[in-house]
Amino acid sequence: RAGRARPNGEITEIKTDLQAMVDALLSGELDRGTAAVCGQLINVKLRAVEIQRRTSDMTDLLTRLEAVEQAASR
Repeated sequence: RAGRARPNGEITEIKTDLQAMVDALLSGELDRGTAAVCGQLINVKLRAVEIQRRTSDMTDLLTRLEAVEQAASR
């Protein structure tokens, strides 16, 4: 379960970066094209975090299932 803290931290970081990008866009510090590309990259990062979370969850479930199967076979 300790692995859950990291993706949550990454999501918080992504949200902070996204808000900073929105603020920069609205203030004129960031052009629309750059903001669009950054948005696409943020989506890629979010998908990677989601895949990591799913993989971790699946690993946890498999470990628990193996423990249940071993207990049932005794």
